[in-house]
Amino acid sequence: MTPRIISPTRLQENGPDKMKTPSISFSLHSSNSHPPTQAPPMSIAASEVDPVVWKAIAGSSVEIPPLNSPVYYFRQGHLENSSSTPIENYNLSLKRPFILCQLLAVRFLADHSSDQVFAEMRLQQLHPSWLRPRNGDNGSKQNDLFSFAKILTPSDAKNEGGFSVPRYCADFIFQGLDLSIESPTPFQNLVIKDTFNFAWEFRHVYRGTPRRHLLTTGWKRFINSKQLVAGDCVVYMRKKSTNELFIGIRRAYLAKKKKNRAVEFSL
Repeated sequence: MTPRIISPTRLQENGPDKMKTPSISFSLHSSNSHPPTQAPPMSIAASEVDPVVWKAIAGSSVEIPPLNSPVYYFRQGHLENSSSTPIENYNLSLKRPFILCQLLAVRFLADHSSDQVFAEMRLQQLHPSWLRPRNGDNGSKQNDLFSFAKILTPSDAKNEGGFSVPRYCADFIFQGLDLSIESPTPFQNLVIKDTFNFAWEFRHVYRGTPRRHLLTTGWKRFINSKQLVAGDCVVYMRKKSTNELFIGIRRAYLAKKKKNRAVEFSL
């Protein structure tokens, strides 16, 4: 079993002697590999998110190691990439540049203020000769979800407009719209849960010239509440086992920061 590398990049200022603790708690902030302008502190108001929904919102480039996986933790790299204090001021005495750890726990969360998903993890320092057997992966659970992501256009983000639904999303995520109806306009009412399990009501219609799929009623309320703008990304999901619908958000401003600055540690 080859240990993975945990590459920390942002440290809450708790002092260098905190590095001696054998138990490490940190949170991984991610939205399709683009971190927030400023990573939320560990004390932010957050709610648990279904892990399958969390992973769909975070994107395929984000990988969470399975529980009990061995990982390497690099202390000096942590400080160099996250602390405002120059590394030479820490007077570190390192016998080796990394610590072998095991992933003990993971919590999949979403920030109440921004809807952004992040994971809170706990590591336990290990002796190299002692590794617990790892749990099996959750591939079967991942296969229970259809997801589709779309970057909002200026038209999608207008208060007076609706959301233009791509055909794939209409067919495989929303489903159930009878296009054979000519009059009145084909429509269906949808109930879609956000990352906090709050139910939003939308009307899905098929109209216009040429005809296209749209979310109309409910869309204005949603984008105003979530403060969405053109360039933000919405992720629609459907659980195959329950037919529940979910919606998540990836903020456009996250792409302005470096991709590798996605982890906040509290030691």
